[in-house]
Amino acid sequence: MPVRNALTKMSHIHFTSTEAARERVIAMGEEPWRVHRAGAPSLDHLRRSQLFSREEVEAACGLDFRIPAMLVAYHPVTLERDTTCEADALFAALEEIAGQGTMQILFCYPNADAGSRSLLARTRTFLERHPSGKLFVNLDAVTYWSLLRCANVMLGNSSSGHYGDCILRLAHRQRWLSAEGPRARPQRPRRGAERRLHPQVHR
Repeated sequence: MPVRNALTKMSHIHFTSTEAARERVIAMGEEPWRVHRAGAPSLDHLRRSQLFSREEVEAACGLDFRIPAMLVAYHPVTLERDTTCEADALFAALEEIAGQGTMQILFCYPNADAGSRSLLARTRTFLERHPSGKLFVNLDAVTYWSLLRCANVMLGNSSSGHYGDCILRLAHRQRWLSAEGPRARPQRPRRGAERRLHPQVHR
């Protein structure tokens, strides 16, 4: 976050995706005439794109969606001094879920922020124990959105989860976002995931 703030302060003109984001930039001391709400180009791209079918995603990603899929998009929490402060709880929950043997767990590469190497190392160790899962290094936007649509549930702190229907967001990294969607305490992602997958059991 300090790097992003520094980039903001070094910029002369700002284009934000929402009015709330514009207000945050102005609150940092930028002159209002320099800050413009321009929308989110990725949403325009999504509206214009033809997403892949379930079968096309299976072929492109080497998956079989007859097995329920959890997509994990988890990045370092740059709002915290310890950017991997939630990782122990996250991977403990994933171990419990994987231990049930009923779901394939799919990981997206984390952002290149402080702590990403640690997350990658833990992810690779996890996949060595649970080879039914996969790690995707760099999916293009259409493939990623298509995969997100096919997944049974998404777990993580990525804002990209707002494109999906069944998401469970860990609370800290995206706590400023106002979009709808259930949140789980970082210490209890497993229970939150179970609620999303089996709502009739947890009513």
